[in-house]
Amino acid sequence: MTKPIRAVAFDMDGTMANSEDVYEHVGTETLRRRGHEFTDELRHRMMGQPAAQALAVMIAHHGLSDTIEALEVEGEELFWEIAHTILKPMPAVREFLSAVDGAGLPRCVVTSGSRRYADRILGEIGLDGFQFKITADDVTNGKPHPEPYLLAAERFGVAPDEMLVLEDSGNGCKSGVAAGAVTVALPNHHTAGHDFSGATLVADTLADPAIRGLLKLS
Repeated sequence: MTKPIRAVAFDMDGTMANSEDVYEHVGTETLRRRGHEFTDELRHRMMGQPAAQALAVMIAHHGLSDTIEALEVEGEELFWEIAHTILKPMPAVREFLSAVDGAGLPRCVVTSGSRRYADRILGEIGLDGFQFKITADDVTNGKPHPEPYLLAAERFGVAPDEMLVLEDSGNGCKSGVAAGAVTVALPNHHTAGHDFSGATLVADTLADPAIRGLLKLS
């Protein structure tokens, strides 16, 4: 018999905030300045990884002479400059959070970003009420390793298969599935081509009634 869901873990970038749109602009501008193109192939390889690892992929892909640290500084400046104009919540996020709260289910954020970044993103789009955040600062192994979601289940005090994970990327889904969580994929136009093997459900948005069905929400 399937266990009831007792907690919900949300990825952030691309799941609750359209920050992947911002990253696309940042990657495009960063490489334009260096005479290179930010291709879909490169973007998909970088997506869902901690910043330093993602930038290492970019450097290796184009043979850049920049250090990871220099690109992090430049990228952060570009990110917030662009974010102020286009950053917003993903479709149906607020309504879904209200439904989760109404059911009395605790919720958290599990992101590959830093705590400082997560706090700022959620502040910018006006989302709060999370019991805790698991960030790159809290784990040794980031997604697609299961550690982030295993740690989330531990902090909730639930078994991994009693936790619902909501993810937009292939790496994020691999992390949730490997942890043993009930994992829902929410692909967007950045991640539509990713491999979501093992996901319990692939949904268009958080408005999909099948997600509420998993949570036994009315």
